[in-house]
Amino acid sequence: MLFRSAEAWNNLGLTHGSLKQIEEAMACYRQALSIDATFKPSRQNLAQALVQQKHHEEALKEFAAYGLLDTLTPQETVIALQGQINCLMELDRYKEGLDLADAQPEHRLRLMARLHVVPVLYESAQHLDQVRRRWFDDVQELYGLLDGLTIDDCCWDMLYAHAWALTNFYLRSEEHTSELQSRVDI
Repeated sequence: MLFRSAEAWNNLGLTHGSLKQIEEAMACYRQALSIDATFKPSRQNLAQALVQQKHHEEALKEFAAYGLLDTLTPQETVIALQGQINCLMELDRYKEGLDLADAQPEHRLRLMARLHVVPVLYESAQHLDQVRRRWFDDVQELYGLLDGLTIDDCCWDMLYAHAWALTNFYLRSEEHTSELQSRVDI
C-alpha cells in the first residue's frame, strides 16, 4: 500500500498507535514526514510516540522541530515547548529545561513555562527544597502579574494555552492519584 498523502500515513499511524503498535505507528509518521516535513500532526505524533518508547533524546529533537514549524497556534507552541521541557526532565537536564523556559519572549510566559520545569529525580533533600522554593516564587510572581488580565492582553492566547496545559496535567495527576488510592482502599 503506497499512500501519497501525509494525512493518510498519519491516519494509518494513529490506527497503529491505538492498537499499541508503536513501532509501526512511528514508521507511518516518518513516512508522512518524508512526504511533507511540515505536516504538524505527524511531527507531534512522532514526538509523542518516541516519548512513549522512552526515546527522549530523539523526542526532544522532534518537539524542537515541531516548535519551528510555521503557523503554529498558541496551543501547539506550548505543546512543543512542554514536550521539550518534559524530555529534558526525563533526561535529567534540569538546567537546560530552565534555560529553555527562560528563553521565552515575555516575562509572564517565562514564568508559566518555568512551572513545567520539575525534575523527575532530585539530587538531595536540599535540591527538592530549592526547586519547591523556585516554583512557589514563580507562582507568587505570576499570580501578581496576572491580576487584572483581560482577553485584550497581547499574550492572552499564549497564557491561556499554558494555563490549559498545566490544568490538564494536574487534573490527570489527580485522576491518577485517585485511581491509585481507590485500588489501595479496596
